[in-house]
Amino acid sequence: MRLLISPEVPSLSESNLAISVLATTVCSLRIALAYFNITPGFSHLFSAMNDMLLSGFWMYSVTAQSSSDLTDPDHLSVRPWYLEKSCSILDENVVEVCILAKACFAFSVLSL
Repeated sequence: MRLLISPEVPSLSESNLAISVLATTVCSLRIALAYFNITPGFSHLFSAMNDMLLSGFWMYSVTAQSSSDLTDPDHLSVRPWYLEKSCSILDENVVEVCILAKACFAFSVLSL
């Protein structure tokens, strides 16, 4: 018997995208400044503050993604369905969503 699950990607994927865009932008800026040999006096302080801020965002993201899934009152779980179940038990039209959710979680853990 295949499990039918709503094909909605968790809304957390939008916050992951925002954090990724922020991290990529700051990394690109750091690379550009290093390429042109521009090192402002506050460079080390900025780097430390940026790293702490991004670490906090990624910690929040990983915590929120691994928190309990209470969206379906008939199937309450301590952890989200995409972390507890194999994607192979799902209906064919939501397997990609399951894989995407697992990949987003893995990316968030690696980024942290």
